[in-house]
Amino acid sequence: MKKIDNLTTVIVFSLFLLLLGAGGWVLKDKAFSANENRVLQQRPAVTAEALLSGEFEEAFQKYQDDQFPFRDSWITLKTATKLALLSKDLNGVYLGKDGYLIEKISDEDADQELFASNLQAVKAFCEKLPTGLSKSVILVPTTAAIMKEKLPAGAAPFEEGAYAKAAARQLQSVNYVDLYNEFGKKRDRALYYRTDHHWTTEGAMLAYDVWKQFMGQSGISLKQLHKRLLSDDFQGSLYSKVLWDDGTRDQVTAYIGERQMHSRVIADGQTLGGMYQEQFLREKDKYAVFFGGNYGSVEVDTGNQNGKHLLIIKDSFANAFAPFAAEDFDKVFLIDLRYFSGNLMDYVEENHITDVLILYSMSNMIKDKNISALKSGGNILS
Repeated sequence: MKKIDNLTTVIVFSLFLLLLGAGGWVLKDKAFSANENRVLQQRPAVTAEALLSGEFEEAFQKYQDDQFPFRDSWITLKTATKLALLSKDLNGVYLGKDGYLIEKISDEDADQELFASNLQAVKAFCEKLPTGLSKSVILVPTTAAIMKEKLPAGAAPFEEGAYAKAAARQLQSVNYVDLYNEFGKKRDRALYYRTDHHWTTEGAMLAYDVWKQFMGQSGISLKQLHKRLLSDDFQGSLYSKVLWDDGTRDQVTAYIGERQMHSRVIADGQTLGGMYQEQFLREKDKYAVFFGGNYGSVEVDTGNQNGKHLLIIKDSFANAFAPFAAEDFDKVFLIDLRYFSGNLMDYVEENHITDVLILYSMSNMIKDKNISALKSGGNILS
């Protein structure tokens, strides 16, 4: 009787897996996940070269993961199971206190060699810039580094302090702006979203003020800006990894000034309606309200006539930072190395750049291989 029960269990489970597998082939593949805000892997083509190199096997595994039937529901079930087992690490996300979801980056995840190489590339690029041009670097601390009291018991994030000190030593000659101390003192300002890996507008504003003071320039006055609530229903990228709704929602705000309202914005040759793309407030990724997401190049013409042109070489954290610069600079240019092609030295000359800021999150500085393009002076082929 026991053998029959065991056999029945095996047959039912096998049929269940068979049905799921069949569903994956019958159901139409999805091209994009709104929940994860990314393009999904499509069924890879079978070629002799791909089979021999192992690329097909890797792509097919990713295809199966991305196109697995009812994938979002399975993520929710996985999260519920881990919670029942009292786990605080859910799909690479720490379930923190007070509704905080915090990206898990362990010592194993932090690539020390790539980090050192990226710092060298940043320094080499800055040293190649024309004499007299202002240059500086900002690395944005992770939520785990600043909001340590929100981490769950037993969490073991990577030794970010050591990486920050290494950056300060290596980039001292090119004006490394250290945010760690100031962010640590003012972490009660809600500098990070609770459900997303980005800093909030308040975090970006504090960073802008620290940067301006470090560079010996007076920062913008809050009296010049009008705070506006854009959304109070934001569930960000970290929520998308766990899909566990405990009721936490983030606010997305903007501090809007006169220059921001009248700026002309061109992204990859296309004219945008402005720095704030409010149609994204109706979408899953509400952080995309800032410029509509990431582009290879963005030009913001503010109408100022002070002759100051700022170039920000950046990741997505700069999208919430750049609107503040619009109040102080004639033009603001944004370059995202993931999507840009061209020669950055030529770009600096052609656009009469007076100030260069390299702004990256620490989490990207330890893993983004695109930064290496700066070592050669930013000559990036399409």
